[in-house]
Amino acid sequence: MKKLFLTVSSLFCLLLAAGEKPILKAGIITDTHITPQESSCFWVEKALKFFKKNKVDLVINCGDIADEFYPEGYRHYRNTIKKIYPQGIREIFAYAFHDQIHPGNRSIRHPYSELQAALQIPHEPMDFRLINGLPFLIFPQKIESTELYEKKLADTAKKFPGKPIFVIDHIPALNTTHNSIAAGSIWKRPVLNKFPQVIHISGHTHNSLFNEQCIWQGEYTAVNAGCLKAFFSSDTPERNIYTEVLIMEVYRNKVLFRRYSLPDEKEYRPSTPWCVPLPFVPETAPYNPKRRYADSEEPAFPADAKISFTPDRIPFTNVEISFPSASPDVLTCNIAVERKNQQGKFELFTEKDISSNYKLPENERNKNLKTFLPSGYFEAGKEYRFTITPINFYGKKGKALKAVWKAPEIRKNQILFESRTPMEELPFITKLTGGVQLKKENGFYIYDTYTARLEFPPEIWDLPVGTPLRFTAVIHTIQNQMKTLLWDLRNLSPRRPVSPCVITKTGNDLRLHVIDFKLQVKGDKYCFLLQGDVPCKIRFNYIKVEKLSR
Repeated sequence: MKKLFLTVSSLFCLLLAAGEKPILKAGIITDTHITPQESSCFWVEKALKFFKKNKVDLVINCGDIADEFYPEGYRHYRNTIKKIYPQGIREIFAYAFHDQIHPGNRSIRHPYSELQAALQIPHEPMDFRLINGLPFLIFPQKIESTELYEKKLADTAKKFPGKPIFVIDHIPALNTTHNSIAAGSIWKRPVLNKFPQVIHISGHTHNSLFNEQCIWQGEYTAVNAGCLKAFFSSDTPERNIYTEVLIMEVYRNKVLFRRYSLPDEKEYRPSTPWCVPLPFVPETAPYNPKRRYADSEEPAFPADAKISFTPDRIPFTNVEISFPSASPDVLTCNIAVERKNQQGKFELFTEKDISSNYKLPENERNKNLKTFLPSGYFEAGKEYRFTITPINFYGKKGKALKAVWKAPEIRKNQILFESRTPMEELPFITKLTGGVQLKKENGFYIYDTYTARLEFPPEIWDLPVGTPLRFTAVIHTIQNQMKTLLWDLRNLSPRRPVSPCVITKTGNDLRLHVIDFKLQVKGDKYCFLLQGDVPCKIRFNYIKVEKLSR
């Protein structure tokens, strides 16, 4: 009986579509992040060829077309389109911030008119298109006002009663599709909630389309288009790339979203494409999170599952943590680490989420999951309790695995910088360049901006390329909004991240964070960068940078 509602709903939609031609077929991509190199259009070309093979009427790119404003990159993109579609193809673009950023100086932003000219975009940043009788509203990442956004929606809803309104946007609304809790727009959600006929299509959050949270329904429908870009994931320092695309088929009484893997051109779960019945009724929405939670099966590890710990060496620098995959439909496994205090009780001091194997082909998803924790989290001879909880796409948790591990001898490293009073010793400055020192109140920084950087003495980075380093921070944050805060280490000019994101959570959060990385380019000067429009209080209790022993 599990997933019965979704299965019946999907089958019903497929039966309705059988033998009927769609009013419109659209190929959807996002976050292509092209560079000056022609090779950066490799997956764009693959996607366009696939769309042509599937006879789409329209190609949609939901923004961050380029990694920065690269005229030569835009030429490569346009030449790729001309090569695949010499007779042309209808196109829609969402204009996003990455498409404005000036290479080498992020404080300079090119006007959208330059993007429009360089890429030969056939519409304005904010525009309306009627395609095969269907209304499309197009919005740039930055708009003049929320009132204008709402007015455009209201006017379109009035003019096209009973029809779906396709909103092409870059940033999703907060707490809708996957990762929007960290990178979603706070103000869009209450506006979009007023228009149940909206199908809001976005990018920005760099998801895999195999993630079932890329479609969401509440008061309206939201779909995230994933990405076609290599990037640092939140659970591994290695680079990942997602190579999936959407094809949207619009029929008289439903909209189907089909997910495809570009390397093999196979449809993911072809028997159950995402199906939005029309007209949309919030009370019976098949992708409502509460309904999906209730209908989903609780994830479970195999009966004989155990956690294994494998230090890289003794004395050790990091420990590999391995455990079997859980099933079915597991999004992440939460790893909570507790240490034994002086009273002999275990207390939480750090945790992380590791992605499951849902991105692998289905016949490979039973592989063990692995992650690494640096020795900086541990003290030699002390006991630590690990609790690993499987969580499915809809938030349902399964029975956890537990194990106690005693840390062996730890390899000593060279300390390059250490501060037990970083609030006094290190500047915490607004913006990516320039900016001002954040104000303090009762021992905390008052963060009320979009980004800030913690700077270190520049001489500590004067090291050979490839030098293995470790950054340790104890951070205390107090924030009451739903959104999370994202931190990473990066060189700012040119922009070059060197670590996966560190996430600090809602509430009163005191946490130890340890990041291992390597110096990438001679002359890089790293800062600890915070991004997120989340008003909060921040206190740095301890900071250390080490050179790891080989």
